[in-house]
Amino acid sequence: MKMIQPTRNNIIAKPKDETKTSGGLIIQTKAAATMQAVVVAVGPTCEEVKVGDTVYFTEIHRKEMLDGDEFYALSEKSVYAYERADA
Repeated sequence: MKMIQPTRNNIIAKPKDETKTSGGLIIQTKAAATMQAVVVAVGPTCEEVKVGDTVYFTEIHRKEMLDGDEFYALSEKSVYAYERADA
């Protein structure tokens, strides 16, 4: 994917294909009400989310396409939880 720079507090994130529960059950992201994606770029005023973090948001956001790659364009306030990449 081309490297694009989001503005303000916006986030570019690549969708995760599946979610694994604590019991080891794998749920396809398309079947989950909570969407997950890995952050690939953040805007200059993002305060909490960093590149590499996994973000959680509702499925109201649609996937965009750029050079054949899928991604989500999100505002930081639409992310209700995140998991640090280095945790």
